[in-house]
Amino acid sequence: MTQPTAVRSDDLINSFGVATHINYTDGQYLNVTKDISALQYLGLDHVRDAAPNPNYDYTGQVHLGAAADAGIKFTFVANDPNPALVVQRIHDFVVAHPGSVVGIEGPNEVNNWPVTYNGQSGTAGAQAYQQALFNAVNNDPLLKNIPVLGFTDYPVHASASDWNNIHPYPKNGDQPYNDIAGGASAQAAVDPGKPFAITELGYHTSLTADTAGGWEGVNEATQAKLLLNAMMDAALLGSRSTSIYQLLDAYADPQGSDQEKHFGLFRLDGTSKPAADAIHNLTSIMADAGGNASSFSASTLNYSISGLPSTGHSYLTQKSDGSFQIIAWGEPDIWNEVTDTPISAASTPVNVNLGQTFSTVQVFDPLQGTNATQTLHNVSSVSIGLTDHPLIIQTSTDKSTSIGTGSDQLVLRISQDAYQGDAQYTVSVDGKQIGGVLTAHA
Repeated sequence: MTQPTAVRSDDLINSFGVATHINYTDGQYLNVTKDISALQYLGLDHVRDAAPNPNYDYTGQVHLGAAADAGIKFTFVANDPNPALVVQRIHDFVVAHPGSVVGIEGPNEVNNWPVTYNGQSGTAGAQAYQQALFNAVNNDPLLKNIPVLGFTDYPVHASASDWNNIHPYPKNGDQPYNDIAGGASAQAAVDPGKPFAITELGYHTSLTADTAGGWEGVNEATQAKLLLNAMMDAALLGSRSTSIYQLLDAYADPQGSDQEKHFGLFRLDGTSKPAADAIHNLTSIMADAGGNASSFSASTLNYSISGLPSTGHSYLTQKSDGSFQIIAWGEPDIWNEVTDTPISAASTPVNVNLGQTFSTVQVFDPLQGTNATQTLHNVSSVSIGLTDHPLIIQTSTDKSTSIGTGSDQLVLRISQDAYQGDAQYTVSVDGKQIGGVLTAHA
């Protein structure tokens, strides 16, 4: 069996983002300071939003710049009949806010919002518009290295783009894996050979919208579980960028009749739903503060899992300090759409063989917080109870260093209580120092 190479933990977190409407000024998005604070709480700095457009409210346009200045990175959606003008506006935005744009997306859901371009309409109009957008981006020396994402449509069609783009919205409280895999496969069938991104993916929390023309919602606790699974499914299936829809419940809907007003990670009053708390916990647990978090070469871990349910998956990451994170999750049916109630998932005993002994292994549950729920020492395997959302198994760094020569070996296990950086030490045998100054990591 080939040993899996880990994904950098920082790369995993940077693949996650959230759809926003920072340029809106008639609802809860009006307070850009709170918008930025909500994103910071999530631990996410990638958003998908409408491209700059001076024809929109001036204050909202200023807010886009304020978010960029706060370190937010945008995938901008084309939003003007003239694609060349869209590209010029994004160009100007990047000049004013260098490094703030990481994606440029074609027209949004043209089956719902048709595009007319150069006398063509429908899918043909969207394809012609997308081709012009693609050409304009690639002819712009400042933007040409930013990926262009395809337009979204139903049914799906090919488009001039660097990445395919899908909007999987699982219905009836269904688990997300099949919708993501099916959406990516369908798009690849008509536009092969490209990576894909997800610029909208979500679950709303209205339990009555389905009686008013919408689809089945879930309660807030179930939304949290499903979104954690969706984020990990997207990463596992290869999504380059995944934007949860959306950041805020921005408008009042006391009757719960409009599902569009209930997809948010934060409620109308600004308080966090369990989904926001779970994402905050996930990104906090997975955070890598190392200076080379985005550039170090990740290594392999010969781990294996026994007892994983048929709906179960796992994903391997590594931090720059050398520690590994094995993320395991299961996807049983957890929502009864007839009674609008959650289904309790049974715990499945799962054993994770780590392939080697680690001095410390911790288990984290992002639904419970950021502290380890279990800590083990000097173990090569760990048993967990897997239910309906991701658990994270993190190993200690256990970096080894060999010094000196000769046939005899002396194995030292060094731990530290780090203060103002990692501890440094030397090793001496019979009063003679072997090697130079060493640095502790564990």
